[in-house]
Amino acid sequence: MKWRFTAFSIVGALALLSLNLGCTGVEDTEDLLSQAGFTIGIMTDAQKHQLKPYKVTVAKENGETSYFYADPAYNHIYVGNESEYQRFLQLQKQLWAARNSYTPPVYD
Repeated sequence: MKWRFTAFSIVGALALLSLNLGCTGVEDTEDLLSQAGFTIGIMTDAQKHQLKPYKVTVAKENGETSYFYADPAYNHIYVGNESEYQRFLQLQKQLWAARNSYTPPVYD
């Protein structure tokens, strides 16, 4: 009986972990962009047609690099510079590492 409990516990923990990893997406990305310092604005019609939804897009103008992330569901655009984008990448790696560092409990 004890073995079954342990097996079910491990399977349950793995199921929860996979659900948690599967939930990474738009909400996590937008949270990380905000934490990294990206500003949020309202998308224009031109931006809606130029930017890929839910993808970071790079644009260079007058020697400066800007990063854009479009969320058409809420009509938001996230805008950041190079340092904010690098911070976003760092936060993404930290989130990935934290989610993948889970070790299921071992029962005797």
